[in-house]
Amino acid sequence: MNKFERAERNYLIAVLKLAGEPIAIIADRFGISVQHASNVARGNAWMVETRAGRQVAPGLTTRAAVAIEKTLGIWPSDTSKAFVEGSAMILLRSENGRRVIMEDIGRWLQLEAQPSQS
Repeated sequence: MNKFERAERNYLIAVLKLAGEPIAIIADRFGISVQHASNVARGNAWMVETRAGRQVAPGLTTRAAVAIEKTLGIWPSDTSKAFVEGSAMILLRSENGRRVIMEDIGRWLQLEAQPSQS
C-alpha cells in the first residue's frame, strides 16, 4: 500500500468509526488489529470533521485538501490548481507544509486532465 492509499484508508477508517461502525468490524475489513484501527480512527477524526463531506479533487488526499484550506483559505478543486501551485512557497513555510503533504499536493498538481469517455 502506497502513502496515498494509506492516507485515504486511514480517513475511511475514521469515517466508518464516526458513522457508528464497530471498531472490530472496521479492523477486520482492513486486515489490521483492533488497537491499530482504534488509533487510526481517533487520529483522523478531526480530518473527517474538517472536511465536512466536501468533495476532494481526484488525486488529492483529504489531509492535503485540509492543509490547503488551513493555509490558503480555499477548499481545493481542479479549477484552483494554478492558485495552489502559485502558492507553493506559502504552503511550504506553513505549519501544514510537511513533506508528506507537499508530496500529496505535488502529485495532484502533476495529474493531467483525463480525456472524457464518450
